[in-house]
Amino acid sequence: MRFKLTLHIDRRAAGEWLPLSYQYELSAFVYRAIARADSDYSAWLHENGFRKDGKPFKLFTFSHLDVPKYLIDKENGRMRIDCDRVTWQASFLPEKSTEK
Repeated sequence: MRFKLTLHIDRRAAGEWLPLSYQYELSAFVYRAIARADSDYSAWLHENGFRKDGKPFKLFTFSHLDVPKYLIDKENGRMRIDCDRVTWQASFLPEKSTEK
């Protein structure tokens, strides 16, 4: 199942800068959202995931943020969001991840 989220950016509350490598923050958000619905499943997914031929898979993925207007600060490795809304997609394979 795929979710497309439109996120409102409140720069006064959260700031306007993101690290260029912001994937960890998005992954942590997914785990927190699942944990709010089912903390045991979230812990299992984080620690184990699913295994195929010994390789672990979390069975969710997500896109980069679609930021219509931004500024890159290469020196400090960050991006300033210069818009009020961004979109983001997250996809899940197991039904349990999305049922709650």
